[in-house]
Amino acid sequence: MNDVIDTIDRDGITVNILIDMFDHECPLEWSEGAVIFATFERESILTDMHPFDDPAEALQWSKDNKWLCMPLFKYEHGLVQYATSGFSCPWDSWQAGYILVNPAECPDPAKYAASVCESVTDWCNGSVYCYEVTYSDGETGDTLGGIYGYEYAQQEAEKALRHACDTAHQQDNDRMAALMAACPVGRRATYAGYA
Repeated sequence: MNDVIDTIDRDGITVNILIDMFDHECPLEWSEGAVIFATFERESILTDMHPFDDPAEALQWSKDNKWLCMPLFKYEHGLVQYATSGFSCPWDSWQAGYILVNPAECPDPAKYAASVCESVTDWCNGSVYCYEVTYSDGETGDTLGGIYGYEYAQQEAEKALRHACDTAHQQDNDRMAALMAACPVGRRATYAGYA
């Protein structure tokens, strides 16, 4: 089992957040037709994920196809970070290429480009998580993996916990209603805990 990196619990229900150890695909593979991450770095897997031989070709293609073209910056010092605006460190950051965004596919191309940079950053750094819901009786409930970014994993885990708690409360209410319906009228207060 993977190591639990965070736990939230409520009403006897626990949600564990874990590093997702499966080999997940790069987020750029989901964005086909919407974005092209045109990096021109040596020894980078991302360099193989676009059709261009050089930056001039990417710029020309973007112009010919009416795609928004923004500079793509990279900061690397232990981990990596991609962004559409530069970083303040001149030693560990540089322009790595361009990010091309299809405005027909994205209502807010700049915001979409920033989101893609964030997802690619998470993927490159192994910041991909999963959660699992466990009930007080040890039964495992919902699980979800392939969540890119720790903050997003926390949000999804909180949603899962709320859903599990709501479901458990509804099941308790349904059981109580069934019990009450099956009880003679004079004994209902006792079964409901009022006696």
